Amino acid sequence: MLRRIRITVAIIITFLITLYCLDFSGLVPHEFFAFSQWQFFPALIASHDGVWIIVVVLIAVTFLYGRIYCSILCPLGVFQDVAIWLSRRKIFIPKNPEKRRKWRQRHSYRKPKTWLRWAVLVLSIVSVICGATFVLSLIEPYSAYSRIVTHLFRPAYLFGNNLLSSIFGAFGIHTFYRMEIYASSIFSLLISIITFLAISFIAWKYGRTFCNTICPVGTLLGASSRLSLFKMRINLDKCSHCGACGRQCKANCIDTKAGKIDYSRCVNCFDCTGHCSTKAISFSPPKLSKLPKLPKLPKLPKLPKLPKLPKLPKLPKLPKLPKLPNLSRRNEKQPDEDRRKIIATALVLPLLSPDKLWAKATGTTLSDKERLTPISPPGSLAHEHLLKNCTACHLCINKCPSRVLKPAFTEYGMGGMMQPIMDFKKGFCNYDCTICSEVCPTDALLPLTVEQKHLTQVGKVVFRRERCVVFRNETSCGACSEHCPTQAVAMVDYKDGLTIPEVNTDLCVGCGGCEHICPVRPHRAIYVEGNPVHQKATPVKEEATSQETIDDFGF
Repeated sequence: MLRRIRITVAIIITFLITLYCLDFSGLVPHEFFAFSQWQFFPALIASHDGVWIIVVVLIAVTFLYGRIYCSILCPLGVFQDVAIWLSRRKIFIPKNPEKRRKWRQRHSYRKPKTWLRWAVLVLSIVSVICGATFVLSLIEPYSAYSRIVTHLFRPAYLFGNNLLSSIFGAFGIHTFYRMEIYASSIFSLLISIITFLAISFIAWKYGRTFCNTICPVGTLLGASSRLSLFKMRINLDKCSHCGACGRQCKANCIDTKAGKIDYSRCVNCFDCTGHCSTKAISFSPPKLSKLPKLPKLPKLPKLPKLPKLPKLPKLPKLPKLPKLPNLSRRNEKQPDEDRRKIIATALVLPLLSPDKLWAKATGTTLSDKERLTPISPPGSLAHEHLLKNCTACHLCINKCPSRVLKPAFTEYGMGGMMQPIMDFKKGFCNYDCTICSEVCPTDALLPLTVEQKHLTQVGKVVFRRERCVVFRNETSCGACSEHCPTQAVAMVDYKDGLTIPEVNTDLCVGCGGCEHICPVRPHRAIYVEGNPVHQKATPVKEEATSQETIDDFGF
């Protein structure tokens, strides 16, 4: 019964999380985002009001019922359960008797790799403290699953949508509309494919080994689940030591010979309970045995009073010690400050991107882009804040309606790989859109209102007059000014009745409308340079419009 309830709830939660990530038309309610907020590490990193309640509740539930989170709330854990369930189907079981016996015993008890688990956890924590969450983002379960959905499941979902659009469109029904399928980042796509194949293989052959060896959430909750009130317990009086429960244990934590369970690895999947013929294993609290009454101790006789000891004579005062010579450290060799600076620079250089290193050395960039400073999404406050809090779940990239966000490669440096960056090749940031800041589970992008978004300057416009078609070809354009929502780009008189752009960086919010629409290639005549720390833009002054009342028809 417990196993069926657990499977039903886990499937519903994982399905809703997946559907929310796949949705591109706004059909799925935003309330489903709550399941993303209840993920352990995103809640641990987030800083909004009330988030500590989520962490306390998850830890309290673990102390009560063990690692229920890993078997119900974690989407990557449920994904592994699906892979394990498929591996147990008859079609995949070897027909050779010897291979079949080994295949069925692959989930038998294995010794825990405690040193590896804690080493990975310490490495993840150190990377977060140092402001480089790339290591954590690779193994954090929710972020890994969200990237798999974004880069692997979503293209398949869009392909099915486009297929239905073609079929229904042939009959004049336009309920579905076509969506472009493209890879926003080759690097992130490769990481997602490797993650999908690696976790699928490990789950297929070794069960929940990833959860009990590499996953930092599994290590933290595993330490708490040792003290949980409700546990899987073996009644040794009923146990026949047949080993059926051990063969079904996907966590490889039941030692059937010794009749013990490693509670730090048990994920409470309840698979073992359904295969025990003697009902010797159950999910229950500890049984309190009645203690025998102790006999009353006899009263001890009173001890006689001891005589008073004589007072000791006072000790003579010790002579004062001579003063020690002054051992100054003036003659010692002072530390070499230049050497320290060289070592510190060598440690920091790998965190910088190749573009920045080349730009500092030569003043130019390695790529064909003019932008020296990347543009982080609205709500990130600064590059440093994004690097410290983002786990690269790519939910903001998924939900961006303008397709402005894409995963970074080395624009932020090695520590910020796969984190969201603004790119204006596919579109530009909608002036009134705040969806990316609303769906961030770690508060790497803080929620913004529309009014706050209008005053958030993520970058500043840069105009290269010598590249503009008005200057070079003496033809009329003005596309950049038409797409600017803040009047930061205005057309002024040039010559022979032509107008040319003029920019006001104080009004610019860095939406990229001008850069996206600029027809000049390969180097655009107008582009946005990112702000490492977001600034406040000057509010747009709305011109007062006078309304005239017309008493007659007006003609």
